[in-house]
Amino acid sequence: MCATSIACGLCAGLNRGQGCRRRRQRLAAAQSMEATMRGFCKRWTQLICAAALALSTLNAVAAEPFLPLYANINSKTVGAPIGIGGAALGEPTTLGNLTTVVTQAAPGRRFVRVSNDLSSTTARRLRWQLLDNVNVTQGVLTWSIDFTPTARDSYSILVREATTSASSFVTLSFTGAGSFGASDQNGVITVAPLTYAANARLHVVLRMDLDAATSDVLINGEVLYAGRAHGVVGVGVGSLWIGYAANSGGNAFALDNVQAIHEQRHPVVLDADLEDRPLNMPIGVGGAALGEPILADVGLATEVVSDGAGGRVLKYASTDTATARGLTWQWLSNIEARTGQVVVGLDVRFPQRDQYIFALRESGSNAHDFLSLRTQDDGGLRVFDNNGNLLAQEASYVGGRTYRLRMAFDMDSGTYDVLFDDVVLVAARAHGITNGRGIGRLLTMVSNGAAINMSVNIDNLQVEVSDALELLSPVFRNGFE
Repeated sequence: MCATSIACGLCAGLNRGQGCRRRRQRLAAAQSMEATMRGFCKRWTQLICAAALALSTLNAVAAEPFLPLYANINSKTVGAPIGIGGAALGEPTTLGNLTTVVTQAAPGRRFVRVSNDLSSTTARRLRWQLLDNVNVTQGVLTWSIDFTPTARDSYSILVREATTSASSFVTLSFTGAGSFGASDQNGVITVAPLTYAANARLHVVLRMDLDAATSDVLINGEVLYAGRAHGVVGVGVGSLWIGYAANSGGNAFALDNVQAIHEQRHPVVLDADLEDRPLNMPIGVGGAALGEPILADVGLATEVVSDGAGGRVLKYASTDTATARGLTWQWLSNIEARTGQVVVGLDVRFPQRDQYIFALRESGSNAHDFLSLRTQDDGGLRVFDNNGNLLAQEASYVGGRTYRLRMAFDMDSGTYDVLFDDVVLVAARAHGITNGRGIGRLLTMVSNGAAINMSVNIDNLQVEVSDALELLSPVFRNGFE
């Protein structure tokens, strides 16, 4: 990705309008001056200018949880109804006169069975709300659920503001004929001709872009509709309603993996997009200013290769697996985030199952284990940190498929979430680092014990730090105000 895009990332979340126009004008002036600044890398200079200009207009915004709802049904008691303790307990806030029971699907795997006794023909739904019953007003909020109907019926899923259902961000309707319909504040939505069947699980994703005021809905990865302006103004998203439309047949459904992911637009401190790199060449080690690692271990071969679909990815392989070998990435200006949020995302593709590592450490060294995600050659995923390790129960991986890995840290609470695609591996887990150090580097590695020359492809590596501009201010303030 170009330097200007990285610079825009540093400005993310700041005031827009006239302030943005002034910043763009000042940035343009700074960029014209750049031609006279010999000895500076173009990308690095643009980052300096962007950070310095952004500092003059910074309005601090408190970071909100990355995973404000995660309902882990596997932790609930089999045979009991689900509680109504809200997001803090991974539960709805109301059952809407529906009957629920936690059911064992397989050892270690549970779901909620929901049914309607039809004592009333009115609509009935469970209501799920976000942590602290907040309304999200910026960034992107993505709801996802696994929904399995026992028959074709008039089910419905609603996205609304917290506590009420007055503002229609989206209403997703299931028909008794096995089709879908949708509507929002602006009216009926034209949807793709997708269908559903009895006893077939549906992975439903409802994505709300609060900045663009649009929504998207996907069913089992297929787009039902996208980029629809929902028409709601003056209020944010805060609740998900799941259940029955009026005059339904009351057929039961199974519910699992209810969650909400809130992606805020924090300043970007590392952006490694390979599209501007020459093919068949190794990656440089110029650091975050160039979208590169700072170190490639001896015995590690790197190459920018085609992804087979017109894009480019970074391939790396170990030629000597006597010890773990990999790439070390640090944040812009080697900052270390000790407060606020740190969100790391990258696409990963393994040619086959083997032993790979993705780890977060402090800036400048590798002494503090905030997180080490290790793949296993049996397809398992194990999470390590300063508090120990655990095997992720909800996910596994296969060779030849690209996954989106996201690791989100709340440095104030000392906890983190890990998602593999949109499957939660861990949620709100304490990492155990309590001596005041923060996160400043990512290690992408091939583990010792892996097959020699076993490779990994990565792409779209991006790191966001909510407090980046404050951390960068001592570097950039003098001489740029």
